[in-house]
Amino acid sequence: NLLAYAVDTPDSAAADRGARRLARIARAGGGRRVSTAIAIGMRHAPFQPIHPLMVGPRDDSTVPSNALFPLSRAAEALRVLRGFWAENADVIAAHDLRVAHNFLVMRHVFGVEPLIYWPDRPSPYRLANTRAADRDRLAASDPHPDARDAALDLRARMVERLRGTGSAHIQIGKFYPYREALAGTPTWDLLGQLKDVVDPDGVLNPGALGLRG
Repeated sequence: NLLAYAVDTPDSAAADRGARRLARIARAGGGRRVSTAIAIGMRHAPFQPIHPLMVGPRDDSTVPSNALFPLSRAAEALRVLRGFWAENADVIAAHDLRVAHNFLVMRHVFGVEPLIYWPDRPSPYRLANTRAADRDRLAASDPHPDARDAALDLRARMVERLRGTGSAHIQIGKFYPYREALAGTPTWDLLGQLKDVVDPDGVLNPGALGLRG
């Protein structure tokens, strides 16, 4: 596992103190220092090309997800996630799926980005976003619709499980539930009333977020 961190403070002395404290914590956990090139590179260019998020290192297809929690619930969220993978170990093995994780801690927020990989011929959309040098090889690979269905079902059930743990998500309203997470609450009622006021004819992005079209 690789941990990259950045310490943002009003002055260099405070940043140095924070960095030294994090280094002590990492060493106490058995960590060792590596080059700072990755952290510097991420700060220089935080938005990377999209194709590594669509096709994995074994030419398998991949799909990321994300879930955000209060930092105080990080340990609970990880227990739930690990338990979910353990419950589905047979599905993962049967379809040659792989799972990886990226983690993020920022102020009071803990984030986890599970990535599910499965063997498959990339879809036309994925092929269009891969490197030109790889496109012909990937287009000739074998399709595995059963593995694809298993991976996407696993992703949907994982997000549902994490939602039960209190997760929030980036990119809400498409794959990630919005109405289901808020329905029956005062917040949802207020959103419906606001929609009625600003869009009484239901012509603005009808159906988005589960609001009335």
